[in-house]
Amino acid sequence: MAIDDELYRQFEEIARREQRSVRDVIEETLRSRLREAAAQRYEPLVHHSALAPDLDPQRLRALADELAMATE
Repeated sequence: MAIDDELYRQFEEIARREQRSVRDVIEETLRSRLREAAAQRYEPLVHHSALAPDLDPQRLRALADELAMATE
């Protein structure tokens, strides 16, 4: 894994200040952020439509085109 030099210096500063290893600081930071991300509730984007949820408008257009060609 590659870490930006400036970011690594920040980890080193925290490690020095807290008398810990850089590795421990990086691991704790990653674990903390991953816990936060997992805790965030997923909110799906919802839009309202006149079509039923299982109908695909693209497929309906293709079907309409097929029917139009079949009746010509």
